[in-house]
Amino acid sequence: MTNFTVPLVGAHFHPPAKWVLPCLPAGIILRLEPDPGNPYDEFAIRVLCASESIPVGQHEMLAEALVGTAFELADVLAAGEIWLGFVAKKVPDGTKNNLDVHELAKGPGWASLQTRLHFDLAGKPVVWVSDENAKPQIGETK
Repeated sequence: MTNFTVPLVGAHFHPPAKWVLPCLPAGIILRLEPDPGNPYDEFAIRVLCASESIPVGQHEMLAEALVGTAFELADVLAAGEIWLGFVAKKVPDGTKNNLDVHELAKGPGWASLQTRLHFDLAGKPVVWVSDENAKPQIGETK
């Protein structure tokens, strides 16, 4: 069993992600999708979540955050999936990055990876990634 966390970056490039992320609880299921045609990184990995992952109790906060943007709450909720950003390409402190995720996906494959949203001690979003045999961390829900 292999599991680790990797930084989630680039939310500001994928609106409405920067407004959605603060409304999401830790532990929600994410989906990773390779993006080999990315002009900046051939190993880019998109991070997506189901729009239904936004708790009903956060809808009002999200609606307020979206005021003045090109997005409406109803459209975000109807989207099906929200592109939150990417798995980090380079991590200055030497922790895991998108190449480590590609390596892990070689084993069970992309569809078998378990991925969840978490936040580091500074409140920045990270993606918990595990192979198919991993068990959720303490406090996580399945």
